[in-house]
Amino acid sequence: MNAPLPERVISDNDLVRVLPEFARDVAQDAMTITVDVTNKQVNDAFGASATLSVQIIVQDGRPVGLINRNLFLDVMARPFYRELFARKSCTEFMEPNPLIVEADTPIYDIAELAATAGPSVLRDGFIITQNGKFHGVCDGLSLLRTMSSIQEEQHRQLTSSIEYASTIQGAMHAESRLVLQQAFGEHYSLIWNPRDIVGGDCFYARMIDGHPFVCLFDCTGHGVPGALLTSIVLSEADRLVALSEADRVTGVADHIDPAAFLGALHRRVKTVLGQTEPTREVTDVDDGLDAVVMRFDAKNKVATISSAKLPIFLRDEQGQPHVLKGDKYGIAYRDVPSDNQWTNHTVDLKLGTRIFAATDGLCDQIGGRKAIAYGWNRFHASVKTHAIADVRRQGDQVLEDFVNYQGEQMRRDDITFVGIEISQKWLDAGV
Repeated sequence: MNAPLPERVISDNDLVRVLPEFARDVAQDAMTITVDVTNKQVNDAFGASATLSVQIIVQDGRPVGLINRNLFLDVMARPFYRELFARKSCTEFMEPNPLIVEADTPIYDIAELAATAGPSVLRDGFIITQNGKFHGVCDGLSLLRTMSSIQEEQHRQLTSSIEYASTIQGAMHAESRLVLQQAFGEHYSLIWNPRDIVGGDCFYARMIDGHPFVCLFDCTGHGVPGALLTSIVLSEADRLVALSEADRVTGVADHIDPAAFLGALHRRVKTVLGQTEPTREVTDVDDGLDAVVMRFDAKNKVATISSAKLPIFLRDEQGQPHVLKGDKYGIAYRDVPSDNQWTNHTVDLKLGTRIFAATDGLCDQIGGRKAIAYGWNRFHASVKTHAIADVRRQGDQVLEDFVNYQGEQMRRDDITFVGIEISQKWLDAGV
């Protein structure tokens, strides 16, 4: 007989299952017999109850064996077995080595013991003792149901935690979204699409001396590990911006230089991750990120851009496309020297100029008829194809092209895309 899991009321309307933790929580009643009981008596007991699946043989209250209903009846149905063995002790056909566990044995330990014991546990179940004396049994099906319930609850709790982490990760982007909206109005496109509930891509935007400072970060990994790294990166970015503000108060610096910002971020994240030594053991981590940093100067009508590995796609005021290649080194990786320097690119900003950047989740996605990577060329072609649309609609169309190319292939990575268009209002703000 399967014992139901106990329930407790946690509110007027909700019931929550109390998941078993120890063997005693899954103990069920069972029929016990002594070694002097005959096989005929065992057979009669099974015949009297269709739900009796096992009989436990005890001696001085301690279990010494187990008789499985189906196995016993099969044996006794053989020719002449009933006549030969009916009066003999029930120990004749018992399982002499059933799985026996103490009542305070954790459920997970029982599952491991059951896996080691083999299929007989699923067939016969296991015996539970209290201080060595018989306490109850648990059949194999109940054990499977219990483990399934525990795993289901653990999965629910884990998913709930990650979903809440997604809320936190989204909140970390709230100020950046506000800055983009205040700086560019409707003339920007932003797509942040983690592969999982949380992800390793993030974006960052702040106003510094009245100039929009926009970053795109693609951290190693995705899911929870990637999200943890984004938290470090965003925190260190805020620290660097705060330091620059202190410098400006003392007259040391006028603004944040994108290339210098990448260099400083590189050193800080290397230190946080303990990756300052160039050599590493196999077990050491070697994580980092690709990045794009853009500073928009309306007064001088230029954008200063620095990139670690990610390409920058431009469309000038005549609609002509250009590509700026990112430097070949990523940020914070162990084999990148701490004093590595990145390159600044200066882009003249005129009415209609558009600047696009994306993480390599777009580039690396497998899809299409040949099941090959999307690649930067397809991304660039999509950007050019939809150049007539306003920049926000253009971003949506670029994402649509990407999703169509992906088809039924599994998403490989997080994707983030930002597009910024220079408007007359923004240019006038710098006058």
